[in-house]
Amino acid sequence: MSQLGVIILIDVVEVLKNNTFEGNTYMIDNNKYNGSINEGTDKLETSITGTQIVNWLASPISGTSAISIESITGEAVDKGVMVPIQNGSPAFGASEGLWWGGTVDSNVDGRYSYDINILFQTRTETGIEEKKMALTSYVNVKKAFSDVA
Repeated sequence: MSQLGVIILIDVVEVLKNNTFEGNTYMIDNNKYNGSINEGTDKLETSITGTQIVNWLASPISGTSAISIESITGEAVDKGVMVPIQNGSPAFGASEGLWWGGTVDSNVDGRYSYDINILFQTRTETGIEEKKMALTSYVNVKKAFSDVA
């Protein structure tokens, strides 16, 4: 089983100012050779052949707001194609160093949407303001040759 990384770079200042990820988010994965498309945009479609482990990492590229992936939900999760879980990093303790990983299983060929739910935390004079937004992405899954009966 191979591993796949999905990197999400977010221009936080522009996303919060315009209330949209469009044109302000840059997603890439390490599976372009296998057919992933729309890399470098907020419309990444990751191509999956066979069962793969996927790791998601979000990082800000502007502003002072902290961002994190709060959850991964949507059609791919609801249909059991994707099973994401939040993980902690032992070096940081329970509340820091969190990342998301999981499996995508191609028992059924198809294109499935999923939402990466991003939490923005901005320090203000009165405390911390939080805002949540969902970034929709897609997986295109195909059975691997070894998975075909």
